[in-house]
Amino acid sequence: MSKFIRMKFSLPVFFCGLLLICGLLLSGGLLLSGGLLVFAEPFSHIDSMDDDKLKPKGHLSKQSIQLERLAKEAGKFSWRGVLDYTMGGVDPVTGEVGSKFIPISGTGDSQMVFGNKILLRRSTSSGSPFLTYHFDSYRTDLNQYFSISLDPNQTAIAYRSGNYQEGDRVLKDYSGYVKEKINFDTETRKLSAEVFLGESDIPFIRISQEETPGQVKDLMKEILTSKLRQERINKSKASGNPAENYSDEHSLLLKFFGNYGDPEGNEKPRISRLLAGGRFLLTVSLSVEDFLEPDSISIMGFDSKRGVFQTFILESESPNPRYLEGDFDGIVLRFRDPFAQEKDRSNPVLTYTFNDKPGYVEESFESGEKMVTHFVPLKSMKKKR
Repeated sequence: MSKFIRMKFSLPVFFCGLLLICGLLLSGGLLLSGGLLVFAEPFSHIDSMDDDKLKPKGHLSKQSIQLERLAKEAGKFSWRGVLDYTMGGVDPVTGEVGSKFIPISGTGDSQMVFGNKILLRRSTSSGSPFLTYHFDSYRTDLNQYFSISLDPNQTAIAYRSGNYQEGDRVLKDYSGYVKEKINFDTETRKLSAEVFLGESDIPFIRISQEETPGQVKDLMKEILTSKLRQERINKSKASGNPAENYSDEHSLLLKFFGNYGDPEGNEKPRISRLLAGGRFLLTVSLSVEDFLEPDSISIMGFDSKRGVFQTFILESESPNPRYLEGDFDGIVLRFRDPFAQEKDRSNPVLTYTFNDKPGYVEESFESGEKMVTHFVPLKSMKKKR
């Protein structure tokens, strides 16, 4: 069984990458990121085929074919749909039986990044001031599409995965409770999606999406050049569901915010920015000091329900994400591999300690030996010539 399928994430029923729902579903909205065609032939023929029918052609590996398939969904779009909060059942307020629909809508941009290995999607939803982000790609160890989603009204990093079935990309969360079916038509540039919960065969959400005029900005560069704005941090603690509430531990993410480098020059410069209402941290390690060649991406957050830090690490040399969980004792933030052999699960893989001044110390035990790196703020991230 996949180690990611076995992940014990918190289970907010609306943490699917397509959802952004607050309170009693009436004060929030749905966030669907996708996008539209940017690559034409020779890959248009694969959209109606299931994964087991895809064969590498020429120099193309199966992963490159799957990434081209995702790349078709890059672009600028608007979406609208309905949320059936009873799914044909009993209305918890009125007691009436039958579907009850709430209209939802939004906009979004999506773009291939990280050397065209990741589809980065950024979405808005009507009624919400915050953005949702998704990092979609294809992993070769499990031969699955995967999506890492950052919802500003949740605190757990959501992971779901799957493959194409009868022309639809079908992704499920680790428990199988949330399932989404996505169908993109390359000819009409339209996307339709349905989200199902539990055993219900009635969609919880139906979405349709269309292309809109205009070009997508450089999403990654826009993130990495953004400034810290406290008013854009979602510090709400009002929900009865702890998975939705801001925790004191989230303030630790601010310790990483900024542009950092190793004064000894042994480590690559890093840029860290807050995403999705300040609930998550994106760190990009650059192979050179510009925005063009990211060497790795890490996504960090704190799951308020389970009381653990989470991080996904994506390396340029590997298509397969790595997952770690951590805890903070007030001095040291320690990350461990929950899927390591039992005798090694308590051993730290990465640790962080923080200075009184801006900066931090990273200790890595990945190679079996401790490697200590001091990261200090950089005055400039311009490429050296």
